[in-house]
Amino acid sequence: MKLTKTTTKTYEIKQIVWEKPSFTWGKFRDTRKRNGMSVSAFEKCFFCKHTFAEEEDMYIGTVSIKGNRMFCIDCANKYKEEEEEKL
Repeated sequence: MKLTKTTTKTYEIKQIVWEKPSFTWGKFRDTRKRNGMSVSAFEKCFFCKHTFAEEEDMYIGTVSIKGNRMFCIDCANKYKEEEEEKL
């Protein structure tokens, strides 16, 4: 017997601070580990699942249900373009 279950979740990205990067992945990871905090939810871009490199800039955003999550520059720019189109 085989069972395939597919679940789709829709999240609303409420805001991404795209004007400037929040910090680099390496600095963010080291700070959280030094304080005994997990980094697993932040290792990849929330939207495209891109894995961050050591010195890569990260952009912080607020996602419904999930709270603060990290985004890569490409996804932050997509968000910026969509927001500008709404105006």
